[in-house]
Amino acid sequence: MQTSLSFSLRCLAAGATLLLAGCNGQAPQTTEAAPPLKSWMTESFATSPQALLTNDAEFTDGQRLEGASAFLVQVGQKQYAVTAKHLLGEDGGIEPQKTPSQLNKEIVAWKLFARQRTTDTLQIGQLLNTLDSDSSDALVFSLKSTTTTYHALTPRYDAPAKDEEVYLIGCPYAEAGCTQNRYPVRVVETSPTAYLLTENESPNLSGFSGCPVVDKQGRVIGLLSSSLKYESGEKLTLITPIGVVKRYLQE
Repeated sequence: MQTSLSFSLRCLAAGATLLLAGCNGQAPQTTEAAPPLKSWMTESFATSPQALLTNDAEFTDGQRLEGASAFLVQVGQKQYAVTAKHLLGEDGGIEPQKTPSQLNKEIVAWKLFARQRTTDTLQIGQLLNTLDSDSSDALVFSLKSTTTTYHALTPRYDAPAKDEEVYLIGCPYAEAGCTQNRYPVRVVETSPTAYLLTENESPNLSGFSGCPVVDKQGRVIGLLSSSLKYESGEKLTLITPIGVVKRYLQE
């Protein structure tokens, strides 16, 4: 997992433990315009459009990636799928780890769906950010599917303000009937490559790797990469900004 230098030094000095966000485990037709952002965030969240997805991928060597989190991004008339890169290694149950440059040759099939809607699937197309030298924790895919009932998020590329309230959209593995929950968190620090957030009310983050983090208008600011736990008991969440993959999100 790559973080900014300032974050890494601060965490080491404070004796923080880096915890990847619970990735290894099984998660129990023209594209419609995305609903207005305001209504998506202000209506009852239990019945709001489904934005949180999970992964089911099969590779040529027989290995599978099942679980964790993913989401869709809407840019103009195009949609993209986003999830966490560290799922391609031990934390996603993949050994040996797969590299972005070889991934498109190794995918047999990769589906996305909501945890309670396993037959309502999306098929990903090609990985777009295939450079192994790219240190960010985001994977961006094109989509084979051209129809979906799932909600695609509008990206917000500018950094949130310190103390701004934002939300993790996720589901703990332990909550069997979960489709998507919203957890308020606050921004502690930002850099061009990482955001640190407090974990005010968030649960055990097992299964949250790759989940979207949105602002009050429902715009996605990034994806969850890991959790930091300090000896004092304080917990922080490390976010990969959506802006680090902006060049792949084109109309």
